[in-house]
Amino acid sequence: MIQPQLSAHDQFVARFRREAEAAGRLRHPNVVDVTEFGLAQTADGPMAYLVMEYLDGCSLADIVSEEGALPIPWVIDILEQVCSAVEAAHQTGIIIEIANQTISGSSRTAVAATPSKCSTSD
Repeated sequence: MIQPQLSAHDQFVARFRREAEAAGRLRHPNVVDVTEFGLAQTADGPMAYLVMEYLDGCSLADIVSEEGALPIPWVIDILEQVCSAVEAAHQTGIIIEIANQTISGSSRTAVAATPSKCSTSD
């Protein structure tokens, strides 16, 4: 969900929707699926929201914080998966800035291409 005060601005909601749709077009094993965008009516007014795939895992930041320096083979595996996600996005004309990486129990690295960090190239 985005902050209620931002949902009140039509221009911001339109941009959020465009970027959510761009993120939703990405289909790749290392990109978190965006499944829905909408506006919910609340007592405080409309609230824009985004529904994304749930990943059962830990953030890369948490793993590094707990483990310290990671073994080089693990780092290479993570980087290959992140680069694969970025390449897939760029091939579809979508430019993403990597904000979050989640490592699942199956060692899958997934990138969240969040709307605030996702745009289409023109």
